[in-house]
Amino acid sequence: MDKFVKLHQKMDQAKSQSKEEDQDQDQTLLNLEASGDYHIDYKCANCILEFAKNVVGYLEKQHFLIVYENERIKPTPLGKAAFASSISPEESMLIFEDLVDSR
Repeated sequence: MDKFVKLHQKMDQAKSQSKEEDQDQDQTLLNLEASGDYHIDYKCANCILEFAKNVVGYLEKQHFLIVYENERIKPTPLGKAAFASSISPEESMLIFEDLVDSR
């Protein structure tokens, strides 16, 4: 039971840090917008969008995500387990394959 409590505490801490980072980024963007001293590189934005699409496609192909027709994305149980354990998708697949083989 102690392991579960510690894991839950670590997850809460990570969520809190993530929220703080998001707030800092939002404030930076607001400051830049207010000053008018910024330039959006749309080519870069398109590259990031393409990269994100490729990542989602890879994770869907490896059965970590399900992408629905309405473009909603949900994690599979494998995806949730891999994310919660902080194991890379490749390592997660090896572990999953070993578990399937052992059955």
